[in-house]
Amino acid sequence: MPGGPILPAAWNYGAVERALREAANRGERCIFEPKIGQVFQSLEEGYEFFNMYSWEVGFGVRYGRSRINNSRMKTRQDIVCSCEGRDKSDISRSSRCECPCKMSLLRSDDEAWQSVRTLCAKLAQESIEGDMSKTLEVFARIKARDPGFSVSIDLDDQKRVRSLLFAHGSSRIDYASFGDVVTFDTTYRTNLYNLPFGLFVGVNNHFQSIIFGGVLLTEETIDAFKWTFRNFVSMMGKDAPQTILTDQCHQMRVAIEAELPDTRHRWCKWHVLRKAKESLGPVYSKNSTFKRELHELLDQIVEIEEFETRWAQIITGHGLGENEFLARAYENREMWAKPFFTDTFCAGMTSTQRSESANHVLKTYIPRSAPMHLFVTQYDRLVTDRVADEGREIHATKQVNFILRAGVPIEKHGTRVYTRAMFERFYRELFRSGSFKCTEDDDGCRYILTYANARPEFDYSRKQFVVTCNSDRTDFFCVCKGFEHSGIPCRHVLKVLVHSGAVKIPAGLVKKRWTTSARQGVECLIPGYKDAVARGDEASSMHGLLHACAMELVGLGTTSRQAFEVAVDYVSQAKAAITSMTVDDPGRRAFHAKSVPEDSAAELVFDASCAAPPRVRSRGRPKELRFKSPIESPGARKKPASSTGNAAAVDEERPRRSTRFLKTGVYIVEHCGSCGSTQHITSGCPVNVVQAVGTATQRRCKSCGEAGHNRSTCGRKSTYVAK
Repeated sequence: MPGGPILPAAWNYGAVERALREAANRGERCIFEPKIGQVFQSLEEGYEFFNMYSWEVGFGVRYGRSRINNSRMKTRQDIVCSCEGRDKSDISRSSRCECPCKMSLLRSDDEAWQSVRTLCAKLAQESIEGDMSKTLEVFARIKARDPGFSVSIDLDDQKRVRSLLFAHGSSRIDYASFGDVVTFDTTYRTNLYNLPFGLFVGVNNHFQSIIFGGVLLTEETIDAFKWTFRNFVSMMGKDAPQTILTDQCHQMRVAIEAELPDTRHRWCKWHVLRKAKESLGPVYSKNSTFKRELHELLDQIVEIEEFETRWAQIITGHGLGENEFLARAYENREMWAKPFFTDTFCAGMTSTQRSESANHVLKTYIPRSAPMHLFVTQYDRLVTDRVADEGREIHATKQVNFILRAGVPIEKHGTRVYTRAMFERFYRELFRSGSFKCTEDDDGCRYILTYANARPEFDYSRKQFVVTCNSDRTDFFCVCKGFEHSGIPCRHVLKVLVHSGAVKIPAGLVKKRWTTSARQGVECLIPGYKDAVARGDEASSMHGLLHACAMELVGLGTTSRQAFEVAVDYVSQAKAAITSMTVDDPGRRAFHAKSVPEDSAAELVFDASCAAPPRVRSRGRPKELRFKSPIESPGARKKPASSTGNAAAVDEERPRRSTRFLKTGVYIVEHCGSCGSTQHITSGCPVNVVQAVGTATQRRCKSCGEAGHNRSTCGRKSTYVAK
């Protein structure tokens, strides 16, 4: 048959692919714009098409009402905006606003679905209009409550917001105590403008994530990141962090080198190794020797020369010298490998997981495609809840009774020094110190620790550790550099302290940021912040007292009709008197937003007439997971067989097509796993495969028909050897 088999038109030209093919002729209109009378091969395809349209415009969709006939078959389905309807409760967090946008589909006789109604809600455009003025109002309300709230805005030539950085007063106070290590990540994009939102995140003395600030960027360029880091440091009080952890973004690296020259920049270890399985294949499987040796090397080796030597041995031993992924990782080893950061304090963090966790929590607060003013409002709620979580942990630390489990004097001292969360980490190291034997040198300032029951199968594990100390026994140094990296004494140093009979943890081994007194001695430089905190505490006290009095009045006022009338009369008089009062609130301040310019430029004062940032439309289809239509899904609904003999004959001659749809848009021909034929599947194979006793069945790839690999590894070099 010339030109290959004739394929059904629906396979090649579904609604989504047809829209993509016609995108060049649509001009400024949306690519996926539903129309009345449009036909879809399945309900899932119709949902996918409308979901793509909503992604372009800027709102979410969900299934709405449906209709089922007497045969229990769905005949009508509405696909509506996620904001359709309204919650009747006044205290609900629901973002539903009775949006009328929807697409109604009817099932036709040929099992297809036809669009009978479309309402294109201009939700995104209506939300953009006046969004910046609403955002300014939100900023003003936060500023009135929190004098330390600070905003920096960068405008382009058309006075549109290019970058927006903001931080609360509590975040700036936290930075003074815990700003030595910061993680920064810009993977969050759930906002109306589809712009990246970055979070500066740290860790407090309760080992909780704390948010230092957030930044909304219209572009991830070197200049944008330079502006972000410069304004962040200025907003936090001119002191740059000691260490910052990011992903492998080249623009971030250049910006950090320019704006934070004294800060140690480290890449997230997880981001470096996340594509190891994809790039290395079976050699990086779950129980492979290479994976075990590689991770032992990354986790335990702390000397640079030893790391480089053993890396070369592992790579050469497994024949991976030409692997590009490992070559790139080794070339940039000084940005992520442990030996290059043993003397750098990282607060126990090796990745940007805290920033990504904060992004995940932020999604629970902010609805999809939220306008900027709602985004800022929900971000404010997130920071407030985080402060409340820290307050509960402070209270728990004061009230908890520590359980002594090791029975050594330094454990008792640890309960008085560390917070509850950090004492648990301290105890884990103290417990693991029991696995070592300690030998003291003649000078009394050098100790050699060895595993009591070392396992010889771990060739790359360090078997011996050396701990040294000064003559006063106030400073201890271990070759593992655990204290320098995490701020908690390592198990080897703790073993030496127990061996020498120490009663207290030496002052040189107690890092203040992990103790209960981490905030003591830190001066608040924010004008009016202490007064605002005092007013907030006073308001809480007045609220509690007034509530108690009101409840007592309610109890007395319901004893009789005369008491009720007296109570209502006095409450009305009090309400009128309070309403007529003019109170000068010292907490209300004028809102100003500015940007820290270059040294040679003048200070930029924010103009209230600025416009919202432009909405960004990504090219092509979105990368997120989506519902697939039956023609793309592995579980596709099979069409009924043709009743004509000619059609059946054509189907027998036509190669079987796999239901798997490759990213290239090309369907693959499925092969039998036993004989490699394209005319049938493995279960219907007429060939009798003879299998020798004690040997595995030789299967073939269903994609190419060759033996030695399966479909998931097709295209790679096979390691299969026929026996």
